[in-house]
Amino acid sequence: MLGRQSLDWPVSNERVFGLFVCLFVCLFVCLFFLDRYTATDAVYLFCTGVWIIYSGTLLFPRLMSYYTKSTHTVEKTGLISIWIFWLLLLPGLIAFFASGESTITDYTVMVSMAVSRIGLWSFDLAETQIMQKYIVEEERGLINATQTAMYQLFYCLMQVGGIVFPHPKDFYILVYFSMFVVFFACGLYSHWYKSKLD
Repeated sequence: MLGRQSLDWPVSNERVFGLFVCLFVCLFVCLFFLDRYTATDAVYLFCTGVWIIYSGTLLFPRLMSYYTKSTHTVEKTGLISIWIFWLLLLPGLIAFFASGESTITDYTVMVSMAVSRIGLWSFDLAETQIMQKYIVEEERGLINATQTAMYQLFYCLMQVGGIVFPHPKDFYILVYFSMFVVFFACGLYSHWYKSKLD
């Protein structure tokens, strides 16, 4: 009975605001105790992060409403979102081609990684709804556990990549590989969308 009640919690503005306040306090305390950041830097970083997450949250329903006439609204929204994610990462790759390793490239990669989270967050919302729609309730735990295991495996591979290529002059290898993997994921999702839904 307690588990059922926890599922029926209404999401109110007060709870969301409270969550953001808690996140802000945690971020502020963590960054404040690092000597490199001031309180103002912590506020700027937090506000930027909230803006990016909020933008992805706003993008998802806008795409959903744009494709309401489509028979597969959530799936189409996922398709557009994952390609937005890759396209917003693309300036970092172009910067490496254009100017190699430089300060401009570093900032371009950081900004494109941060802004691309808008598409990633929107895709994550679509993917969650797709999983709920297509997977039988009894199998969702197994699928979610498999998804988590795969995520952790690729996270470990990413860390190994950092160990194998630790020098800044080798960073372009990680950028190229990351862009290829994201492009491959976009292709896989596009193939699934085309074969299953069209």
